[in-house]
Amino acid sequence: MHPAQRPLRIVHVVRQYEPSRGGLEDFVKCLSRQQRADGHRVEILTLNREFQAPAVQLEPMATINGIKVNRIGFVGNPTYFVARGILGRVADADIVHVHATDFFFDFLAVCRPFIRARLVCTTHGGFFHTQRLLAVKKLYFRTLTRLFLRAYDRVVACSDSDYRLFAAACGDRLMLIDNGVDIEKLRDSGARTLTKTIVTLGRFSANKRVSLLIERFAELAGDDPEWRLRICGVNSDETAEGLVQRAQELGVADRVAVHVGLSDAGIREVMAEASFFVSASRYEGFGLAAVEAMSAGLQPILHANEAYKALAAKHARIILVDFAVPGSLAAAAQEAHERLSRGFEGSARAISDETSAYGWGRVAGRYQAVYDDLLVA
Repeated sequence: MHPAQRPLRIVHVVRQYEPSRGGLEDFVKCLSRQQRADGHRVEILTLNREFQAPAVQLEPMATINGIKVNRIGFVGNPTYFVARGILGRVADADIVHVHATDFFFDFLAVCRPFIRARLVCTTHGGFFHTQRLLAVKKLYFRTLTRLFLRAYDRVVACSDSDYRLFAAACGDRLMLIDNGVDIEKLRDSGARTLTKTIVTLGRFSANKRVSLLIERFAELAGDDPEWRLRICGVNSDETAEGLVQRAQELGVADRVAVHVGLSDAGIREVMAEASFFVSASRYEGFGLAAVEAMSAGLQPILHANEAYKALAAKHARIILVDFAVPGSLAAAAQEAHERLSRGFEGSARAISDETSAYGWGRVAGRYQAVYDDLLVA
């Protein structure tokens, strides 16, 4: 039988997975779910503690959404960790698919001679999501990461900015596959009539700059107190308590709500109040939350980072601003509200319809083509 025509054993290797929540975790969950639906044997290999709750050890094995999750111990932190017991978990795999560049990525590259599976890596922004230790990260990327990339049979950039970042190191082993997005999760969940409510989604990590977003929102609310901000995410470098305190300091606590750990249904309820999505993020690997918000029919107002610039080049309705500039959000939001007041329903539908290209059936099919090419080579 042609190897690409049989069910494959695929092991996705990712540092954090459910119950941890974030863009990387959602990507692996959705790709794995689609591959399982396509008939493959799919497993997840991940760490046994959440970085945000390091004292709580998770069960070594679990089944989540019908997919087996293996969890292994480690020492270290989100910047760099060391784990053991990896090779035994991937011994009989056809495809080992590594997500982002971290210890897992490095270790599997070093052990490449002992792995019979094909090695695939999806970049997810590498490790450049924050400015912390940036000089060290750049040096590491130019030396060791560049060396380790040679061990991978295929490297998949999930954004234009990642493609440019990894191109010199990978040559013809690099290809671009835009992130898939679970566009049905929040589909058409935005407000049915135009509101002055803004929502943001994502982990409260340093690169998201949620405190800065609250500062820019305070300027908007100072001009027009009818505006509201809804912040949905999970604690990270910043916490819900700290964000609430910042809103209090800026005098907008009565107009800002912080929601931690909401279910998808809970997020839909928040979305039902909103007409706008904002992100002040300094760095994104792709911008998954922005596309999810677009599927809900929300008008995006995004910081002009590289990933969002690439997204805006494909979606003309995205508004880009520089959140470092005082008054930038206020000007953009007021102008957008005025424009949308002349045709909100049609605009919301058009924004939502534009996200159809990110459906997981299409994206998983492109990954399947990558696997097929490697297995017949």
